[in-house]
Amino acid sequence: MTKKPCAFEKQSLIDHLVSSVNIARNFVEKYSYDKVVYNRMKYFVKGLELKHVLYGIILSVYLHDIGKGLERYQ
Repeated sequence: MTKKPCAFEKQSLIDHLVSSVNIARNFVEKYSYDKVVYNRMKYFVKGLELKHVLYGIILSVYLHDIGKGLERYQ
């Protein structure tokens, strides 16, 4: 019998990831974190736009727990 991937007991991995993204969005909004990252990176990444930074932040949050879906981590 396989267990359902969970981040916390009785929390699905999808619910955990969505919650994590909401936390990240709130952090970005509160501290203008996307603008801070953009201002530091725009000199090194040609064509970088502010929206790219926000997408990158959100994508990294979604991917941070992807390994928790493996059975051996349950």
